[in-house]
Amino acid sequence: MRIATYNVEWFDALFDRNANPLIDHNWSSRYNVTRADQWHAAGQVMRAIDADCILVVEAPNHKTGRSTVDMLERFAGEFGLRAAQAALGFTNDTQQELAFSYDPHRCSIRHVSMSGPDFPRFDGTYSIDLDVDAVSDRIRFSKPPFEAELMCHDGRRITLIGAHLKSKAPHGARSKDEAMLISIANRRKQLAQALFIRGRVDQVLDIGAEVIVLGDLNDGPGLDVYEELFVRSSVEIIMGQSQGPEKQLFDPHAMQMIEKTG
Repeated sequence: MRIATYNVEWFDALFDRNANPLIDHNWSSRYNVTRADQWHAAGQVMRAIDADCILVVEAPNHKTGRSTVDMLERFAGEFGLRAAQAALGFTNDTQQELAFSYDPHRCSIRHVSMSGPDFPRFDGTYSIDLDVDAVSDRIRFSKPPFEAELMCHDGRRITLIGAHLKSKAPHGARSKDEAMLISIANRRKQLAQALFIRGRVDQVLDIGAEVIVLGDLNDGPGLDVYEELFVRSSVEIIMGQSQGPEKQLFDPHAMQMIEKTG
């Protein structure tokens, strides 16, 4: 199975309010790129990946009069992609959905939602003390991860968790000090989201199932100056670097950085 992820920045802006493609020479929401150029470039990338299953990050917005699934399937049809069918998880209001496109001749995907006493559904609220003040902070995903069951036609079943975590960038900062405070607060929230996902990973592993976490985590080992303050990146938390080998996930690129800096 070839499983991939692709963040199509502002994919939503390539469709009008009635879900029709905007394939013209007007500017897209990408800088200095036309909508036609972005549309065809995204299609070429998807064809080159040729995935059995692909998580589309920033998929077109699902709202009244528009269906994310229909738009992705129309896009796939335009380019003759094997991943011709689509599935959507929890919707959100950020114009950036998380969706899976997949080859129906190789597999199928359905949205599932685990929960437990410590870790609710991904559209719920996770309580954690972020700043060690003995007061729980309530964490919610602006883009709830897409928790799916991948069912391969050979009978194998894999839990997929598609995520798009909060950016650490200090948007809106008006001074260097304010940028530092916003960056630290954003990193706390992002690490809390990573702990939420890791809690779900442990739930899946504890029942003996296989799991893959994929998506855009906006983080990684050694990526910013605040990592020493928080010890671990979001990627390392989700990988389970502090746990035994049997509970750890593997990412070759992250391991290269961990070995280099460790």
